[in-house]
Amino acid sequence: MSEIDTDYTALADDPTVSLKIPELRIDFKHILLALRYELLHQKIYFSPRFYMKRSHVIVPSLRYRFSTWYDDGFIRIKINRTEYKVPCFLDEDVVSERTIDLLCAIIEHKKINDL
Repeated sequence: MSEIDTDYTALADDPTVSLKIPELRIDFKHILLALRYELLHQKIYFSPRFYMKRSHVIVPSLRYRFSTWYDDGFIRIKINRTEYKVPCFLDEDVVSERTIDLLCAIIEHKKINDL
């Protein structure tokens, strides 16, 4: 009859497995880069759901809706009842990437694009 060593402990030599799970947020900069021309010529409403009234762009990772429009050298962002003015730099009749970086900074600061 075989004997079992009760003091035996097995130590794993392999490191633990780490899983990389992507963030649930959608990169807002890519959306604004795609809308560079439209930001100058119309008011755009961003919302998290399809059934909201006057929604032009649906982004599921948004907390609440907001709107942007161009006004005399500035791009305005209306979040709830607060408006922000961002200076608009143009690059061949479209909004420059510098202005889009400023818009993304405000969106990140206000934590709009978090679930």
